[in-house]
Amino acid sequence: MEGAPELIDGPALQKEIENLDNDVAVKDFHLWSLSRGKNYMTARVQCHGEPMKMLKKTTEICKEYGIDNITI
Repeated sequence: MEGAPELIDGPALQKEIENLDNDVAVKDFHLWSLSRGKNYMTARVQCHGEPMKMLKKTTEICKEYGIDNITI
């Protein structure tokens, strides 16, 4: 059954992404687990400047949190 991953602090992850730059906002943030070790995240990240650079940084942070399936 789907549910929130116990080992991932969703609000901390969202805040870390937003702290990448002053003009970053995370919207529609969803984090869930299909089973143990199968973590998924979707989010809309708004930024100004270099969106591909922000996408790469955001993806790296999510992987550090143990999220394998990421849609940004």
